[in-house]
Amino acid sequence: MVKFHHCFRDMANRPRNWKAFIDAQILLAFRAGQIRSYGPSAWLPAASGVTVCVLYDDAGQEVGRGYAFCSAKDQFCRCTGRRIAEGRARAAAKQPKG
Repeated sequence: MVKFHHCFRDMANRPRNWKAFIDAQILLAFRAGQIRSYGPSAWLPAASGVTVCVLYDDAGQEVGRGYAFCSAKDQFCRCTGRRIAEGRARAAAKQPKG
């Protein structure tokens, strides 16, 4: 099963603290190795949106998670975000845990 979560700057029902939510997702993606560090605090991109994809097995256990961030300079697109996040989640699911 695949579930997607979206949050972006111009979303009508976005969380009140949407910027903090996106920053937290950036940190999780960094720790998961899905975004790189370019020096002290240089890795934190100016993101205006995020799509998170979570993959579950038949037992309902999470097997992979992928992130796609939208630059502050780009128009948020759910389709593109889903494609990128799902690809990263499937790649993460193939990696051995440990």
